[in-house]
Amino acid sequence: MGVNKVLLRYSAPCARIFWRCGLMTKEDYNLYRKAVRGEADFPVEFFKKIFWRPCKRFDPEKATNEEIRKYFLEEHNKEGKEWCNVVEAVVTKILSEEKVLIRRTDNNREIEAYIDMKETPKINEKVAFHIDGIVDKL
Repeated sequence: MGVNKVLLRYSAPCARIFWRCGLMTKEDYNLYRKAVRGEADFPVEFFKKIFWRPCKRFDPEKATNEEIRKYFLEEHNKEGKEWCNVVEAVVTKILSEEKVLIRRTDNNREIEAYIDMKETPKINEKVAFHIDGIVDKL
């Protein structure tokens, strides 16, 4: 069955951090990126080991898209890590195939963000922003 694709997207910025701080190998991170784009499957047991917190809440293979969105947009944000909150943003400029410029709606700041979705968003589209990447269309 595999890890839910929406869960992979919402967790992608965390995977980037895990790779940068040595909790994932470059090969594992590259496989994760391919899985986000729908080009590969990411091992469920490895996902459960690394992303244990959301996996305490639901099964990564059986969770619905709605359960995942609710978790990240509500419960995850209550865990007290403001830098890690999932917030609404608006795409203001496409910078490349991998990056966009967004404006966060909570503080009006414009910042560069990775595109952690298979599809490229459109200018003025509302998206969910998590750490340093856009992970979903809202």
